[in-house]
Amino acid sequence: MPGIIVGIDGSDHSRRARQWTVGEAAVRHAPLTVLTVRTVMAPHWGGPVPDPDDPAVLEQARKEVQKEKA
Repeated sequence: MPGIIVGIDGSDHSRRARQWTVGEAAVRHAPLTVLTVRTVMAPHWGGPVPDPDDPAVLEQARKEVQKEKA
């Protein structure tokens, strides 16, 4: 995959990384791919529980990325 890839999880560190990569992608005229990650719940018996896509969370992530593009 060409360009720059950054993962965000809502933490302060990931916000700073996202801000930096937006600038780097612009300076280098490189495509930017932003990956949003979420914590997966784990039941008391172990193993991850699939978390259904939450439209509100996905929409919020989309809005955050769009803000950085502006």
